[in-house]
Amino acid sequence: MLSDLNNLYTGVIYDALRDMGITDCVLSYNIKPSFPVKKLVGPVWTSEGQTDHTISKDDSLSGWSKLLSKAESGHIMVCAANNTAVSHMGELSAEVLKNKGVLGVVTDGGTRDVEFLEKINLPVYCSYATPKDIVGNWKVTNFGKPIVIDGVKIVTGDYLVADADGIVIIPKKLTNEVIEKAMSKLNQENIMRESILSGMDPHEAYLKYRIF
Repeated sequence: MLSDLNNLYTGVIYDALRDMGITDCVLSYNIKPSFPVKKLVGPVWTSEGQTDHTISKDDSLSGWSKLLSKAESGHIMVCAANNTAVSHMGELSAEVLKNKGVLGVVTDGGTRDVEFLEKINLPVYCSYATPKDIVGNWKVTNFGKPIVIDGVKIVTGDYLVADADGIVIIPKKLTNEVIEKAMSKLNQENIMRESILSGMDPHEAYLKYRIF
């Protein structure tokens, strides 16, 4: 399954989902890799938190370390931060996740220690970078449960594909069907492309293949 998804790009995956009636599947264009990454593909493990300016340093870090302990190997940790003021990933946490076999991190929040993240090559997609951490500012509220980011419902076990165009979420139960439809569309596009490059009028090509 992962090898099939690695051979697809987010645009054709979105097209397949759209044709299935699913359009709330793309995360905000504000969520970008903190350093250059070609692609990130894998099953999702969810987490969530919220702003809390009353939480103690110990409670902040205790909750965070518990989250790191529960993160699932072979998955992408996706965090609904519900916060735009602090970093939700940093060098030590990233190294722990990398050592556990976590594939990467995606959050609508922020990160810090970007140079270190690149050094250990743990992909982190986020909305911003800041040196300000979670201590006394933010707490973990749950992990492994359904979350919502940018209106997209995300469940542990869903699949995430991120490339230069953005990030798309594929519902777990539809993954095989989406792959099949996306591959079919990709093959049709290649056939149509050859026809156009061989001289067929673009509109005639559309009328024949009904794709573009």
